[in-house]
Amino acid sequence: MILVLTASSPVIAQVPAKAPAVDPLATAKRSLFLAEHGKCKEALQLLRKSTPHLADREIKLKAGVATVRCALNREQTDAAVEAIQMLNREFPHDPEVLYITTHAYSDLSTRASVELATSAPDSAQAHEMNAEALELQGKWDDAEKEYQFILDR
Repeated sequence: MILVLTASSPVIAQVPAKAPAVDPLATAKRSLFLAEHGKCKEALQLLRKSTPHLADREIKLKAGVATVRCALNREQTDAAVEAIQMLNREFPHDPEVLYITTHAYSDLSTRASVELATSAPDSAQAHEMNAEALELQGKWDDAEKEYQFILDR
């Protein structure tokens, strides 16, 4: 079968329908509601999409903080660090940003130290971390033993 189109034949162009424009403010408000109600999995996806496009600074701050909290809750380190960086760039010296940054980096540090102790407990790095912890506790003799252990290896 051969199809012949002539100048008088109607041609119907198929134009893909445009997706409705997404309102970042509405999306951010929805994601904040989800985050406040413990639905971090759903909230995090929306927060990561909407936050960079927000013009409202108050909502952007709340969305950034919620992103950090939800990312830590979901153990998504990259998302947490990206949100921390955005918050510190957009809101330098803001007390809430500094507070969440302190807690987030502390949490990430604790997680990394636990992973080190679990995955490489006999490594020089694990012994050095243990020695540093002993120093902070004022247990100088025990810290010295840890450092000596590292040097002997």
